[in-house]
Amino acid sequence: MEYICIHIHGVCVSFNHMSLITATSTPLPLSLRLRWVAFAIASALTCAAGYAALLAWGRVDFARRWLVLSAGVLLGLLISLWRGLEHNHRPGEMRLLPGLGAGNSLTLLRGLLVAALAGFLLSPRPSGWGAWLPGLLFSLAALADLFDGYMARRHNHATLLGERLDMLVDGLGMLITAALLVQYGTVPGWYLLVGLARYLFVAGVWVRRRLGWRLVPLDDSAVRRPFAGAQMGFIAVALYPLFTPPGTRLMATFFALPFLLGFLRDWLAVCGAFLDPSVAVAQPAVWREALRGLPAALADGWARWGAGLALALRFAAALAAGISIFAHLEAFQALLASAGDGGVKLVLSIALGLQVAGAVAVASGVAGRGAAVALFLAVGLYQPYLPLKGPDVALLALSTAVLFLGTGAWSLWQPEKVLLQRRLGEAR
Repeated sequence: MEYICIHIHGVCVSFNHMSLITATSTPLPLSLRLRWVAFAIASALTCAAGYAALLAWGRVDFARRWLVLSAGVLLGLLISLWRGLEHNHRPGEMRLLPGLGAGNSLTLLRGLLVAALAGFLLSPRPSGWGAWLPGLLFSLAALADLFDGYMARRHNHATLLGERLDMLVDGLGMLITAALLVQYGTVPGWYLLVGLARYLFVAGVWVRRRLGWRLVPLDDSAVRRPFAGAQMGFIAVALYPLFTPPGTRLMATFFALPFLLGFLRDWLAVCGAFLDPSVAVAQPAVWREALRGLPAALADGWARWGAGLALALRFAAALAAGISIFAHLEAFQALLASAGDGGVKLVLSIALGLQVAGAVAVASGVAGRGAAVALFLAVGLYQPYLPLKGPDVALLALSTAVLFLGTGAWSLWQPEKVLLQRRLGEAR
């Protein structure tokens, strides 16, 4: 059996020439049918509870739209789950497992959360405590995403069904949240490409298969999972009402461009752009040569100069943080000394503390990626009260570079490398 699995930014795109006959023709066991019924009941209860809560809140029109959209997404998940039950077996095996396992159960929980989030589309942003719900729902879904694969590997229950469900929920979550952020005006309209990237990639692969054109498996990459994780982290933060434009629009640009360029690079690789000329598909030689040599050149350059560049980035980010503080120092002092809202003073004090601590941590290489996130949060917290200036924009750009590239070899402590180099539950 020929089986090709392309991992694209944390998503496995499978090309299995016998995917329609991987499972036996034996009827589904009763235990799996009952698991499907249980998820159907959970879906109905989710719809009923959400609709009742919104009605109690006094939002009748909102409640109706929420119910229709959420129910539509859950219906799609139920259909996909039913069709995928025949793949509830481990890769390379044919025997169906009797249960879905903890990992798939967490993935289905993510599906419920994503469906609830979809209900907020086509409606104005909720006010009051309701404004926090989209961010909370997506944060919980992202947290479950961190552990569903771990639970599957820990209990030896990693299945083809789990891969398909994970891809489906990941794609829906990214698309729905990107559309929601565009709808709220938090990010620019082109950011919707982030949500559509996977679907465009899969559609392109399908077209190439239908036309009989060559498809090349992707090599493993150390950047796909970090890029996808960073994107999910940005979305989770941007959905909370604490963070507003123009800061969120700048961060959307800084986060989305590497993510989309990664998809573009992987699409070129799938098309054979980086193959040796003797086996590459037909295309202009000058482009083929340039594209084929680009990854190797970048890898070689980073191997030689990466540590020095990372160190320069760290100090540049710390310097930008210091300049940003001094640029706002008088405004900071005036707001903190005023007799106004104590909540504003608390937010500004937290922002200032995060910026100082983040600058020190980034410069010293102590949990540098986490420190970069602290710098993002600092700017995001104070920009509703203070206008963004040039040093703030530079700080956001440099901190994004630190987050994506890391702090390099000359760092005191890099705990995040464990999560980036291997998934939870994998052997060292």
